[in-house]
Amino acid sequence: MRRTPKFYNALIRLLTPSPWGDKRHLFTFAWMIVGMILSGKISLSEWGDFVVGRAQYAQSRERRFKRWLYNERIEALPL
Repeated sequence: MRRTPKFYNALIRLLTPSPWGDKRHLFTFAWMIVGMILSGKISLSEWGDFVVGRAQYAQSRERRFKRWLYNERIEALPL
């Protein structure tokens, strides 16, 4: 298994405390940021290549990101 990138760890420290009650939301959000920046693309399917986790299939990682994006309990913060 690949090691967790230092970039991911730095994001977790930067984003903690998170506005969400559940830490899993924070972890998924951090992986999405890592994937977007390292892939240089806005495609969910491209981000999964940079996620370290137990999911064996790219579709599983993509579904995880979609669930996060469409979760009604996660609200965008007003600017």
